[in-house]
Amino acid sequence: MMTVEPDQPVVLIVEDQVLVRMTAHDLLSEAGFQVIEASNGDEALRILDARPDVVVVISDIEIGDGIDGLELARKIEESWPGIAVILVSGRTIPSAVELPERSVFLAKPYPLSRLVEQARTMADQAMRGVVVESEQNAHTSVVPLRANDA
Repeated sequence: MMTVEPDQPVVLIVEDQVLVRMTAHDLLSEAGFQVIEASNGDEALRILDARPDVVVVISDIEIGDGIDGLELARKIEESWPGIAVILVSGRTIPSAVELPERSVFLAKPYPLSRLVEQARTMADQAMRGVVVESEQNAHTSVVPLRANDA
């Protein structure tokens, strides 16, 4: 059984594709995060209601039936403003205006190391209460990164 360190940042992965979710889980666990999984937005909201220790949510934009990742990010902004959100998609690229505060976007495919790096940065910022900023939007950072980008 894996032991959880008290200072391990808690990350919620919201992904409807089981293999993608498992890969992200393993990757982030190995990087030192405590990882929780949800297969859709409604399940993610139930988990967030029960787990006040989540600091970062990583969600695909297209997550099956119910609310999508963008709507989930907006609900997180309204109800849990201290939680940072990483949105990912291989089809939908949201504009900076569509992204809520404390959100970033990674375009699939992206290097797995980039996901870990972004999660670590956002977890550190969320745990310190820092708002992510960019030139495009005072509170949002858009990162349209493809796998062949360095």
